Parts: sequence; C-alpha cells; structure tokens
Amino acid sequence: AILPPSPSLSVVATLALINNDIAVDSTRNLIYASVASSATSYANAVVKIDPANGSVVGSVSIGSNPGPLAISDDARYLYVGLVTVPSVVRIDLTTFTKDTEFLLGSATLGPYYAEDLLVISGSSRSLAVSRRNGCCIPRHEGVAVYDDGVMRPKATQRHTGSNRIVRGPTSTRIYGY
Repeated sequence: AILPPSPSLSVVATLALINNDIAVDSTRNLIYASVASSATSYANAVVKIDPANGSVVGSVSIGSNPGPLAISDDARYLYVGLVTVPSVVRIDLTTFTKDTEFLLGSATLGPYYAEDLLVISGSSRSLAVSRRNGCCIPRHEGVAVYDDGVMRPKATQRHTGSNRIVRGPTSTRIYGY
C-alpha cells in the first residue's frame, strides 16, 4: 500500500503567557486567552492573540483571575468565569470591551464559582454554567442556565453532576460528565 506522508508540524511563533483557558474565534481568526493573576504580563485580563504571528493584539481587564472561556456561535460574546470571584463576565467581541458581569448565586456551602461554561447554541445571551463550591468535596453544585445573567428556575442536581459540559448533536441538548 502507498501511504500519504504524515502531516508535518511547524511552529510559527511561541507566546509565553500563563493562562487558564483559551478559545478560538474562527470568525475573526483570533485566539482568546484568560490570563492568570500570577502572570507577569496581562495579569487578570483576557487577551486576543493573532495566531499568524503569535502576538497579543489587544487586552481587556476582567477582574480577579479569569478562568474558563466560552464563545457564542455567532462570535458576538465571550464569557469568562472568574476563578476566585463567584461571577461570570461577558465581553462584547465587536468592541472587545467588558459588557456585563453577573453573580452565580450561593447555597449553604457558600457562593458558586464557574467550573465550565457553554453558550447555548443559537442563543448568544444564554449561558450554561457548571457550578462548583470553593470549600468542599464533592465540589459540584449543579449546572444552571443564565439568560443575560438571570438564572432560570431549574438547575441540575448538586453533588452528583457534571463538572464538564458539551453541546449535544442538537441545540436542545447539553451533555455533561
């Protein structure tokens, strides 16, 4: 059998940046990174990176230690969960500015923090959040959906649920593990 050559890997550029998560914006051909509070440059910010040359081409200050990222499928919004503050920040990608920030609520173990984020397909203002507590094991506090920062009435079970969430084959399903 004749086999085609294996794909080759080449490094265009390297960017040394302590980050907590990245998201790809295929509409603008950019990569966004949530930069950890311990970083020496761009700490507590989200940066946009030009992958063609590996350079930071913009940044927006977010707050205390930005973590998980999720981009809407229309590339209008980027959501950022904060690692040490119980809230989510939404960035308007058309202006690359902080749009809004909302709290995730709390229970008897204290406030909820964002563990994973997923923008609802076809609804850029709706966000599913896998919530965690900041103190105890198990840390899972259920998955809830927020519309413009307002939580819907129902959430999944606490303590036995999904720390990671993904889209299903249709826009009406979310899966978690």
